[in-house]
Amino acid sequence: MMELRLSPITQINDPKLILSVLELFALVQGEAPFSDIDIDFDTALADIAADPAKFNLDDERELLRNEPVAGRKLIEEIAISSVFSLVEEREQKLGRNYAFERKNGTHNTLSVKSGECLGGAALATAWLSFFEALNVDDLLNLGKAEKRKIRMVYAKIFEIVALMAATQIGPSVGWWTGRSWSDDAKSQNFNRLCELVGYGKVKLPEQWQETQKQANDGGVDGFLITTVGGRISSASICIALGVTLQHKQRQKKKIGKDERDRILAFFLHRPTIPMIGAAADPYPRVPVLDQDYAQAECLYLHNEILWDLFSVYNSIKIEDHLHLMNVKIENTLRSEIDSVFRGGSISIAGRNIKLTVGFDDYAAAA
Repeated sequence: MMELRLSPITQINDPKLILSVLELFALVQGEAPFSDIDIDFDTALADIAADPAKFNLDDERELLRNEPVAGRKLIEEIAISSVFSLVEEREQKLGRNYAFERKNGTHNTLSVKSGECLGGAALATAWLSFFEALNVDDLLNLGKAEKRKIRMVYAKIFEIVALMAATQIGPSVGWWTGRSWSDDAKSQNFNRLCELVGYGKVKLPEQWQETQKQANDGGVDGFLITTVGGRISSASICIALGVTLQHKQRQKKKIGKDERDRILAFFLHRPTIPMIGAAADPYPRVPVLDQDYAQAECLYLHNEILWDLFSVYNSIKIEDHLHLMNVKIENTLRSEIDSVFRGGSISIAGRNIKLTVGFDDYAAAA
């Protein structure tokens, strides 16, 4: 069993980070009072007292420096208020697509919604939120190998989360390409595109060039086809989606013209609808990337866009066989998350999250 060990939180002015941990606790144990969060108030108080203006507490300068007990109580109240204000904001923005709720309307305990109210999109936004904690290097009290294992698992499931969000573009029907890009897997993914469009023919593996045989996914983690009036038509567009956790080198997942040409080279007769790219990552928007991605005809699905897409996520009416494809994405997400947390528990005293017994095998597959 893998233990996800958490260090005390010192970033008291980062409600997204604190809420990320609180949501993780709630998902594993059903509910989580704010008191479960291990916050290093001594360090936080020292940081704030050194520069109160930075935290908008300049008027409390003397109290923070001379009355540590009262100062700690003040910053704890501010932390609770900011975290549960963010909870309210997410409740209003996401509605049923938010996995959590304030227990009995209180402002100190977060609980996970009951099973019948916990849709696939709600699990997806919870997973998206967890990245706030995962991305703070000193919060995870783990060795390099363990951190890498956790990020691999997160990355695998994040591919499905990003694909779910992208189905709201159009809206679209989509499918996850998975982690296997054997000859059979490639053929199946490309043939599915032809079948849905109603035209196109994929080259047989023996017709592939050697570079095509050795290629993996070409950066593509999922395909989508936009619908018009709930159907795929000649006005539809194919979207080749790349997903990454890489930060500095995130542009490597940009599905530009060269990447799309490599994909289309697998077809003897190309599908009759145009193909564009999309690249998703869980980081905040970087303005300089907007133009770069636009010139490559690649949609830039950064953190804020993904949250916005889930705020409108619903079962828009599309033809039944297409709807079932999107339902499969949700079911796959449920299964993958269940594989990580099944049998998991939290040791509150040590702030350790014990993941599923089969976590190591799952991480290897990721």
